[in-house]
Amino acid sequence: MIKGKKTLVSLHGAANDELARAKVEANQIAAQYRENLKLFNAVAPEYKNLFADLNQLVGNSPDHISLLIEQRISSQKKLEEERLQAQQAQQAQQAQQAQETVTETPAQATRTPLYPPGAINWPEKFGRNQSGCRSTA
Repeated sequence: MIKGKKTLVSLHGAANDELARAKVEANQIAAQYRENLKLFNAVAPEYKNLFADLNQLVGNSPDHISLLIEQRISSQKKLEEERLQAQQAQQAQQAQQAQETVTETPAQATRTPLYPPGAINWPEKFGRNQSGCRSTA
């Protein structure tokens, strides 16, 4: 604290004391940041994208960071597992539907006409247009 200093020597001494205190505090914060970054560097590469807010997280306590890392990774693993199960269920359902369509009677599929009766008007004679001339096409 620099307030209340009457002499230049006491003012200089107080400034040096404050500077030393600030350096110690900065070193403690830097050590905490390094420890938190070590925790983050131990995370597998496929999960690093879960920590886009690392700049904000690095200021927390190391215990808090390690719990947060575990929570986010377990949550992501759970989501991946659910997605995988849903995908497998969908594939099983598609396989079952494909098998059911194969076991249906093929006679029904081959006997249905492509166009309903009367939908296509065929010419009475092939090879001649209505004027009686051969078509050039």
